[in-house]
Amino acid sequence: MTWTAPPADADWDATVAALTGGDPVLLLAHVSPDADALGSALAVGIALERLGVDVAVSFGDEPFAVPRVLRALPGQHLLVAPDEVGQRPVVVSFDVSSIERLCVLRPAAEAADVFVPDDHHAFYTGSAPRS
Repeated sequence: MTWTAPPADADWDATVAALTGGDPVLLLAHVSPDADALGSALAVGIALERLGVDVAVSFGDEPFAVPRVLRALPGQHLLVAPDEVGQRPVVVSFDVSSIERLCVLRPAAEAADVFVPDDHHAFYTGSAPRS
């Protein structure tokens, strides 16, 4: 698996190439998602879908249910329950300060050929998945 740090300006081309290279993509929000986590994943999912990418969005809650306050977010047709995710070679996490926040979806991130964490918090640990 390739660990890709949050993209710096010079890394955007490689990140975009991974996302649009033809491999199925999985976009993950943290467990008990809030608006920035799930909203970001769904927004990127909509954009990738419009580019023809096979994309799914998920988060690690069981039971799998979108919080009531987030049910109006567009793109929910892209949501897949954790037990239906399967393996996808490209995984991006949103608003996940450490790999542990993916909970039951951590194995999907660890098994990916390319994993891109995207987080805006100052306390981001950058904990790389282990293979």
